[in-house]
Amino acid sequence: MSSLQSLAVLLVDDNQHMRAITSAVLNSAGIHKVHEAPDGAVALDILSHQPVDLAIVDYNMFPLDGVEFTRLVRTGPDDFFVLEDNARTPSGVSYMLENREIMMRLFPDLFARHRVAPVERYPDELLSALRSVAPHSASA
Repeated sequence: MSSLQSLAVLLVDDNQHMRAITSAVLNSAGIHKVHEAPDGAVALDILSHQPVDLAIVDYNMFPLDGVEFTRLVRTGPDDFFVLEDNARTPSGVSYMLENREIMMRLFPDLFARHRVAPVERYPDELLSALRSVAPHSASA
């Protein structure tokens, strides 16, 4: 049994495809209680009747963006954890991972000639980050 199985995650992103990708990554890590919201306003409504352990929040949304949502739900340093992408990666890291794979197939010589840093460990690093913020009650 995964130590993350008992986690309830709120996934807030206005891009349906990003929600689907992130939800699939969470499911593959053993997290199956994933609540999705297309914006911060809907996420607040979900939080009013569904407690969660972790929120993964997009930065740029309307009518309530990720920063304002975070300000509204953060009640203390240990009460709510928010992983939020920022203005440097507004579309999410999954695009970078997919683009890297395509570029490697299209331009293998370019990757062979230059020291391009690997990104294969990113899913493991994401899983490690999720485990580091999981409440103690989530451990197996």
